[in-house]
Amino acid sequence: MYHGDSVGITRGTLRRFLRLRTDKEFPHFDAKNKLELLAVKAGMKPAFLGIVEGSETPLRVASALLDLRCKLSTTPPPYFSRTPHVTSSFLTAYGRACQTTAFWIYSEERIETDISATLAGKLNEGHVLGYPQCCVKWHEEKRTLQAEASFQDIELYISENPSDLMNRGYERIEEEYEALLCTCRPPTYSENEERVFGEINDHIERTYKTHPFAPHWACSPCLDGKNMETEKLNLLYKKLAMDVSPKLAQTVVESLEDALRTK
Repeated sequence: MYHGDSVGITRGTLRRFLRLRTDKEFPHFDAKNKLELLAVKAGMKPAFLGIVEGSETPLRVASALLDLRCKLSTTPPPYFSRTPHVTSSFLTAYGRACQTTAFWIYSEERIETDISATLAGKLNEGHVLGYPQCCVKWHEEKRTLQAEASFQDIELYISENPSDLMNRGYERIEEEYEALLCTCRPPTYSENEERVFGEINDHIERTYKTHPFAPHWACSPCLDGKNMETEKLNLLYKKLAMDVSPKLAQTVVESLEDALRTK
């Protein structure tokens, strides 16, 4: 049974929305995307940010069905807790390598100011997406360590493979860094990089298992029960899913369980 009135849309519109496929690249996250978009419509979440690998048409259709605003842009530059201990050339390449196309969906015009701030590198996008402050800080810290670990690993690779890079004909060091980050990254991680990526992946898996409805990856205090911010959001989003369609709530959980099994 569908209850479109719980988010201010007709049941017919809700049925059409739930039949959409919002993410062909990562279908496991389709149901979760829909829940977050409904949270934007319900006023629980300031904005939704979708990564566009191909056509943005499904997300554009979703925003139209929910009568929400939308904006196409590049993804925001990485926002760090502090300036990473890397060269400026690497930091430039790191930002470019992480960049792709983003599709924002939001309800209020005032959110555009915050979106512009994230695109200018002045605000962590987590604030615009409604994530808890504690988890936003955790992401900033891990992103900083991730950049530093990648830099150390790539510098080691460059020092051990000078002829390989010379044969590629790069004119600037930024091009070398970007190519290694995007396409021909060293085949093995350093111990430091393994640790950083391992911790991030562990948090992703634990969040999906214990807080499947939460719209973000939880920080350590939230996962360890010292903070309740992620748990509160998880319960709010679960209630929204159940109010709209129990089947949607079930699909969110099952799709994430399947994603963990097939990773």
